[in-house]
Amino acid sequence: MPIKVNVTQKTVPRFGVIVGGLLDGWNYSLLRVTVTGGQYYFEVAATPPNWVFPMNVRLAKADFLSFTPGKDAKVFSTQQLIDAAVAAEGND
Repeated sequence: MPIKVNVTQKTVPRFGVIVGGLLDGWNYSLLRVTVTGGQYYFEVAATPPNWVFPMNVRLAKADFLSFTPGKDAKVFSTQQLIDAAVAAEGND
């Protein structure tokens, strides 16, 4: 039985700036999308403003409002990333 995931973030840029939530204004680079219990998460390397060392962060959609894409950032379909994450985990 396929995992049902409610996708509210339709697209995600490869890198850019997080908008809203506790990490508002942080730069990020998308590492992967994971799915657990019907919830999807963005795993990103995030860097606070005026800091050089990124940290790996797992974001649920409730943790932020949106992503602002970086210059020339490739934009991915969130649904396609979720489908790939589910297939990689063998959960389909």
